[in-house]
Amino acid sequence: MNPRTIDVILTTLGEDRDVLRFNITEDSIIDIDLDSSTCQTEIKKLFSEILMLAVNEDISFNFSTEEGFPRELYKDVCEEYIKDITRELQTSIIAIRN
Repeated sequence: MNPRTIDVILTTLGEDRDVLRFNITEDSIIDIDLDSSTCQTEIKKLFSEILMLAVNEDISFNFSTEEGFPRELYKDVCEEYIKDITRELQTSIIAIRN
C-alpha cells in the first residue's frame, strides 16, 4: 500500500497569525492557528481526522516551513510535533489493525 503523504507547512497568515497547514487532500486543508486559544482543541480534531484516514491507508507527513518564516522556536516545536504525531499514529494504527 502506498502511503498518502500529507504536506504540512508552517506559515504565517497576515502579520500576526502563525499557522500549521495540513493539506489532507486537494479539497481538505486544515489550518491550526498556533496563536489561538483553541489550538489544542484544533490539534485533537486534526489527529482524529487523520486517524480515521489511517485506518484504511498508510499516512506519512512532509513537513516544510514557508521561506522566511521568522520564528525559529515555532519551527523546532512544529517539526517535533510532526515527529510525535507520526509515532502516535503508527502506535494507534498497529493497535486498531490488529
